[in-house]
Amino acid sequence: STVIGVLNPTPRLWGTVNGPYGPVTAVSVPGVPPAWLSGQQTVPAPAPGTAVVGSGVAPNAMDSAITLQGRHRLTLRATAVFRENTGLATHSLVWMAPSDFRRLMGFAPGQASDIAIYLHRQEELQAIQSDLQSAFPWPEDRPSCRPTARGRGCRSMKSRGRRRAIVSPVARDGWSTAL
Repeated sequence: STVIGVLNPTPRLWGTVNGPYGPVTAVSVPGVPPAWLSGQQTVPAPAPGTAVVGSGVAPNAMDSAITLQGRHRLTLRATAVFRENTGLATHSLVWMAPSDFRRLMGFAPGQASDIAIYLHRQEELQAIQSDLQSAFPWPEDRPSCRPTARGRGCRSMKSRGRRRAIVSPVARDGWSTAL
């Protein structure tokens, strides 16, 4: 389905699960991490059965087994650890293949945690909100669309000191919003 005015809709796979030492954020994103995150090392996208982990997920994680509990239990082999100086962003992060994420969270093919969309101007958000609600088969028992502009989402996360399930800012040119 297409919504006029939406640029580059990006389904995202992320969620919080139990890790070896407490809650972790599980993510599956295409491509490689930005240079500031991986440093000089090249960190390829994890293959099924493997993960790149933050330093807080498991001490001495290289080539060790990491067991996660979401909707289902999943054990992955840590093949790389994010740089220590990126700990604020990666301390409890587990980056895995999409097939592993779907198994862990019980997601069917085609399902996503949320969708990031990009708009030319923030003012367009009000105009397309009803079109977005009509374009997706949201469950009837929960709100179907809670858009958050990138700047507002960042301020909200910073002021509250915690992450809300629907707010995940995306750093790109133009406006972005997470549904």
